[in-house]
Amino acid sequence: MTESVVLAVDLGTSSMKVALITVKGKVVGWESEPIKLTITPDGGSEQSPDEWWKAFMAASRRLMKRKLVKSSAIRSVCCSTQGEGTVPVDKDGKALMNCILWMDMRGAPYLRKQFHGLINLDGIDLFKILRWVRLTGGMPSPTGKDPAAHMLLVRDRFPDVYARTYKFLNVLDFLNLRLTGRFAATYDSILTSWVTNQRNPISIHYDSSLVHDCGIDPAKLPEIVSCTSVLGKLKKRSLRLLDFQQMFKWWQAPSIILLQPSAPALWRIMLRIFILALLRGWLPMYPIKKPISVPPWLLYHVPSPAVIC
Repeated sequence: MTESVVLAVDLGTSSMKVALITVKGKVVGWESEPIKLTITPDGGSEQSPDEWWKAFMAASRRLMKRKLVKSSAIRSVCCSTQGEGTVPVDKDGKALMNCILWMDMRGAPYLRKQFHGLINLDGIDLFKILRWVRLTGGMPSPTGKDPAAHMLLVRDRFPDVYARTYKFLNVLDFLNLRLTGRFAATYDSILTSWVTNQRNPISIHYDSSLVHDCGIDPAKLPEIVSCTSVLGKLKKRSLRLLDFQQMFKWWQAPSIILLQPSAPALWRIMLRIFILALLRGWLPMYPIKKPISVPPWLLYHVPSPAVIC
């Protein structure tokens, strides 16, 4: 086969999948490798970043050994991963602890402590919620299941790890770091740290007020690049381990498609608050005997005038 091929990587919660896909979308072949999940009694959910890497190498080597394409036909690598995981790394890119996964709820009390105010909704300052919705289109999950709470968990429960942390990375960011050596987040991977202004989908950036209030040292946050940026070339070690013959580029791609608010509107803010109250059974018109746990993405992505990035 002479057609250009992409090595596609999908790191999920249960397994690592890799596939060779032509630029026209034909799947040439694929392999997978299972990944262990650790659940702790206190609501924790963790995975080993080192195991991710080993699983990636194992699955990729098996795929390459099948000789479905020449290594010279592989032009780029594109990665998609589970979201809302947090990995603190040192300056050498080494993970300082297991990844705190999207199911981990241990950060909830630290989130409420950080963002509690005079008037609160589910333990979080109402005025901060309104600012988050206006700037980001969402808000931190009160369950603690996103990086905003994960980073506070590390800061307050694991202070030694926090002190040694050079950058906090999402799952996608960590995998890209191992392949390129670059500490970077994308427009989508940084979203649920809730420290960015998302209003312009082609120029998402850190918002100084959100960063100030998040409780995390700004120096520990990575640079932000667009979802279609070329991060650079693969590290020589990665090329050698994967038995690739040429140094192709590593492409950063969105792990999910996100809808971003295009303009401020009071009705969108009120609609989100109304839906939260409705689903939790706070409104007497909705006869719920037991409050429902609102899925974070339902709250974050109430349909609104939007663009796809």
